[in-house]
Amino acid sequence: MNNVATMIADFGTPAIAAISVIAGLALGIAYFKALRISVDAFGVDARPRSIAFLSLLRIAACGIAFGLAAQAGAVSLLAMFGGFLLVRTAVLISNRKHP
Repeated sequence: MNNVATMIADFGTPAIAAISVIAGLALGIAYFKALRISVDAFGVDARPRSIAFLSLLRIAACGIAFGLAAQAGAVSLLAMFGGFLLVRTAVLISNRKHP
């Protein structure tokens, strides 16, 4: 077991799940905030390099975060993904257009 997994395994499964959900929520908020900035930049200030950089940064942050969660175990990965999906659902609901 590597250092991250060993350090996290000492907390116990409920604590791992709680920490992972909170991390997933934070990751989701950052991801969708960066996505909003990218989308807004298309209409106003179309700088392709900055938009591409922000997109790559979003994807890399998710890859690194979910990779670390996967190293900690399945519970951690699923809990983080659940937190991320909660934020995604909240963003979709808040951006829904009513007829």
